[in-house]
Amino acid sequence: MNNSIKIAAVGDISLGDHYLCCGFGVGSKIEKEGSSFIFKSVAKLLSEHDIVFGNLECVLSSYNYKKNRLSSCQMRGIPEAVEGLNFAKFNILALANNHIMQHGKKPLYETMDILEKSGIGYCGVNSDANKKCTGYIIEKNKIRICFLAYNDRPQQYFIDDPIYTRFVLENVLNDIEHYKTQSDIIIISLHWGDEFIEIPSQNQQDIAHQLIDCGAHIVLGHHPHVVQGIESYRDGLIFYSLGNFVFDQSWFPKCTQSLIASLKYNKSCQQFSYEIVPIKINKDFQPVPIKGNEKKYFLNYLTFLSKQIQDNKNTSSVELSANYEQKLKKILMVQRKLSHAFWRKNFFHYRWVIIIQYLYEIFIRRLNFLVFWGER
Repeated sequence: MNNSIKIAAVGDISLGDHYLCCGFGVGSKIEKEGSSFIFKSVAKLLSEHDIVFGNLECVLSSYNYKKNRLSSCQMRGIPEAVEGLNFAKFNILALANNHIMQHGKKPLYETMDILEKSGIGYCGVNSDANKKCTGYIIEKNKIRICFLAYNDRPQQYFIDDPIYTRFVLENVLNDIEHYKTQSDIIIISLHWGDEFIEIPSQNQQDIAHQLIDCGAHIVLGHHPHVVQGIESYRDGLIFYSLGNFVFDQSWFPKCTQSLIASLKYNKSCQQFSYEIVPIKINKDFQPVPIKGNEKKYFLNYLTFLSKQIQDNKNTSSVELSANYEQKLKKILMVQRKLSHAFWRKNFFHYRWVIIIQYLYEIFIRRLNFLVFWGER
């Protein structure tokens, strides 16, 4: 009798154009080639797993869509893009993230409806008015796996109360206590941390440890858009950031590095083992497994990042916080310069109506900056 289960976990999936790629990003590629094209190089590998999980970082909706409005077309996948998710065998997606309500409540409800009709489960939405997270339980080979998802990023883009589940530590611990009586495995998806930095903060490590102490088995992190280290803690595994899986942030090289965490759970010994499949996002926005020296380099790099997390145990919290803030400041400055260079390089790839909106936003930001400093 089969008493084990295989789970593939990946990071951020955006099936729409990024703000800086409006007209030539992932969403535009899907409109030309179809969404199955995006997952062509990984579909077979993912299909070898019983469960395939990812973080859906955009809506799949045509509601109130305006092609010539920058705010309307960015980070928005077409409803038909769900075909690619089915092709790649995704059966559970996290919806608790900072972009999922970028276009309002109705597009998110449409996305949820599309996923349901396609047989794809989702987690990270409120169950009712009390804002409790609804756990999504999948049973395979007589093993029950509960997925819980939370957004720990500030509310953005909208004014209404979010439909997604916010991260409140006390509530998450209560959810774990509730669902561990109904399942064999609890997997927590967290949208957290800062963008582009390759190390988690001390606060993130403390939170992850508390979740494992409470009864969670796996913590899957995303939002930084780059890969971070992995930590084995007690009987649990913490993937601080899985990186981008499908995204168009090509101006920042490390945003094109990703991984598939291939997890295997054996019910007899109640233990997890895992393998890492290094991934590179190519120029067509396809996640592609890498091999040879490039794979070796990536795995060595991931080992280095993971060792840094272990070494933090011997460093004071004050020093860790200072180092983190210093690294974050430096990496954000580099990312900003690279994104500006990318915009200038692709200036003539944008439609004129989009360029006008870009220039208007730049003008408003600089005006606000001058007003702010003028009032000081």
